[in-house]
Amino acid sequence: MKPFFVVKIMWNSPEEMEEDARRWRALLSSGRLRWLGSAGLDHGTENIDPQPDADYIHFGMEFWTHFGSQEEADIVQGNVQGRKVLTSYVDFILAEATKNV
Repeated sequence: MKPFFVVKIMWNSPEEMEEDARRWRALLSSGRLRWLGSAGLDHGTENIDPQPDADYIHFGMEFWTHFGSQEEADIVQGNVQGRKVLTSYVDFILAEATKNV
């Protein structure tokens, strides 16, 4: 399946890039990142990388600003896994964007 759109990533100023970085860090620092499921990701890899033949990625996730005790092992592990899924998804978008330049 080929994408129906061309991914374009544009940064207009250092200030915009800085604000995007702050937003990204805030998102990754959410109290809970609950991964619901996905397609196109290899769950057997340490970083939950895209499958080698993936031409798209789809995932579902819940984001919570605050959630229970951050010391609870299942929440900590879920957040680690959620960050890996989200980061893998964004890295895939960035890789696709370089193909369309």
